[in-house]
Amino acid sequence: MHDDDVHGLLRKYRPAAPSRAFEESLLQSLDRETLRAPQPRTWPWAVAAAALLTITIGLHAVSRVGPASAEEGLDMERVQAIADQIGGPQARVMAEYIVRQGQRAEADARQQRAAAPRIPGAAAR
Repeated sequence: MHDDDVHGLLRKYRPAAPSRAFEESLLQSLDRETLRAPQPRTWPWAVAAAALLTITIGLHAVSRVGPASAEEGLDMERVQAIADQIGGPQARVMAEYIVRQGQRAEADARQQRAAAPRIPGAAAR
């Protein structure tokens, strides 16, 4: 048996293609269904996402508000000492950030101690 014989036998059993009229009617019905289907609206989702982003940024900004002025309340000696230890062009900015975070942590700790329940008769340590 040669390749030509095998190809000849295989051609006998190939599936028949659909008729051209069937293909055209199927495509036309699909086009009509596609045109009738309601298009999804994306703009309400975009508006909702923008509103959520705005609210999130606003709440984040409000929760991170520091003193009225950037240097108000900062221990400048501590800032300078840390900046000298860090060195480099952005040392002062990093030192101010470190001192500000430390002061916030200290204030939070004081606030928690003040809010803690007092036990009568317990000696302060």
